[in-house]
Amino acid sequence: MKKFNYMFAAAAMGLSLAACSSEGELNGNGNQQPDAPAAESVKTSFAINIGSASQGQSRMTAEIVQENGKPFRGMQNIGVATTGNLPADAAALANCPVTSWITLGDLAKDEIKTTESSKIYSNVSVPVGTQTFFFYGKAKVSADGQGMKNGWSAFGPVVEVGSPISNYSFTNATIVEKKANGSIGSTTEGAAILKALNAIQNVLGMQINEATGVLDPSSGKYDKLEDDFYSGNAGSAKATEWRVKNLVATLNTDVKYKDVTGGLKDAVNDLFNSNSDVKAVFEVAANFPTDYTVTMKSSFLDFPAKYDLPDGAALLKTVTAETAHPKVFEWSTDGKIGGVTTQMMSVQNVVYPSELFYYAASPVKASDYQLTTSANWNKTPADWMTNPNTEIDGTTGKNWDAKVNATTHTVAIENNINYGVAQLVSTIKSGVATELPAKAPNYADIKIALTDVYLSGIVVGAQPQKVGFNFLPAVTAESEMDRAVYDNGFKGDGTTALSTTASAKNYTLLFDNYVNVATPTNNVNVALEFTYNGTEPFRAMDGIVYKGMKFYVIGQLSKKSTQSIDWTAANIKGNNLDTYFPANKIDRVFVQDFTTTANFTVNSLVHSYVGIPDMRSTLLEFGLSVDLTWKSGLTFDVVID
Repeated sequence: MKKFNYMFAAAAMGLSLAACSSEGELNGNGNQQPDAPAAESVKTSFAINIGSASQGQSRMTAEIVQENGKPFRGMQNIGVATTGNLPADAAALANCPVTSWITLGDLAKDEIKTTESSKIYSNVSVPVGTQTFFFYGKAKVSADGQGMKNGWSAFGPVVEVGSPISNYSFTNATIVEKKANGSIGSTTEGAAILKALNAIQNVLGMQINEATGVLDPSSGKYDKLEDDFYSGNAGSAKATEWRVKNLVATLNTDVKYKDVTGGLKDAVNDLFNSNSDVKAVFEVAANFPTDYTVTMKSSFLDFPAKYDLPDGAALLKTVTAETAHPKVFEWSTDGKIGGVTTQMMSVQNVVYPSELFYYAASPVKASDYQLTTSANWNKTPADWMTNPNTEIDGTTGKNWDAKVNATTHTVAIENNINYGVAQLVSTIKSGVATELPAKAPNYADIKIALTDVYLSGIVVGAQPQKVGFNFLPAVTAESEMDRAVYDNGFKGDGTTALSTTASAKNYTLLFDNYVNVATPTNNVNVALEFTYNGTEPFRAMDGIVYKGMKFYVIGQLSKKSTQSIDWTAANIKGNNLDTYFPANKIDRVFVQDFTTTANFTVNSLVHSYVGIPDMRSTLLEFGLSVDLTWKSGLTFDVVID
């Protein structure tokens, strides 16, 4: 991913600060609080330099992530935390108190040009004694540019002067939190669908005379049709519609039900004609039940996609005691269906992609000479090593200091400012010419035409709930990497069918998945999302896929022991302060500021899913094999068999 270099210019005054401590409290913009001691700072002009920003690189569409040749989007929420002397190790650095928080104005995209890559900020204070900068920012977005288009991430606690830099964090927003009123059952559609299903289940759970098929509360027997109606956990609108369609079709065609007066068919007929909960969701033919056509109302058919959720995260379960009938449908919020052997994805753990964050932890370079133009500034970290005596204001031979002094006039961030997030670039194609092998509902072998399988989205597992000040996961064990990013970037206009030609690239921004030195994240499970447009249903691992439903094929991005990222100094300089961040040089699937490429090839639909499994489960039926090569990051060639 593209690296940027930012340089700050300053005019000086002030007192020294003790190592990793503050001689006086400063507020969030670096100015003294009224009741604080007079901690002195240098009054600065900040010169922000973005190397070749107009050629910026980097979810979502190429424009959103600034992929090759796409323009710089600008930057907002720009802030710089300063600390005193550099401590001895990583733990001490994380606990180092912030001496000031400097807020800078937004950087408009048209302020950075090929011939003019700097912007000057005036009247900004930097505490004397500063030796370290922590730079933060994110790409500019429009007011409506959140969610699937630009990501949706939340900043952690405000960085307060005197508190450790480790208090700062970033969290990828859960989709139900932002778009579904906190839970899928709190949505209008989710609540109404449950009411309708439970009204139908209430009838199907009535006792029945097995010999005559007539409803008989004294018989103590229950019809198997109830179990058929309950089978499968898919709860999306299309899956629910097919659940009801199949029920009424059975009642109208099976001799056990269709000609029995006072049986289940009559009870269900009455329900669809009179029950307000059912009628709120389902429409029947004008001459129902003569014409036994049932459809879901159009206002429900985009559930849960209208809330940015993948269909496979809308999962149903039933709650019942052994002797209690009828069963009651509920939404599954913990992802567990039928016990630990069939763990599914928790809808509460599905998050938006990350926003495009910028980050740098860098030593300070300071000079007593005043910056007047940006022409003579060092442009890359290598320049600081080869040309420490950069000309400033016509004066040569003046070394850069390692901290801000009372006489400092010019201050610079030495390291490059990089992306704080990783990027997944993915494509999908078929490995067979026209038809994919699959299983019919009766398990017979069938073929599904490529033209009936549409690209829809991707779900990426092994994501942390939040990352810390250094954009590394704030977790202590791999089991805590329980979030999954959903990106529907493949959706397009909904008419892009799978083919033997690789799809257009899809860009997904993700958090780094480093856990610790002893536990590098070598495996990440992903689910490819497809929409089915064929008329012949086929069997998935956990249910039946019908026309209009979405389904998922699971694969694993697995790093081989013989593979390694290029951890040369030129690649990681500025990614972190190398001495203090052990994540450097630890290979893993997603690395901040690096690109991971996954090229998926689908050869079969036999291992499809209707619901999204828990990406951490060891019981997954994989449909993907992975062959990796790395360049700036990982490249995956993924075959789905």
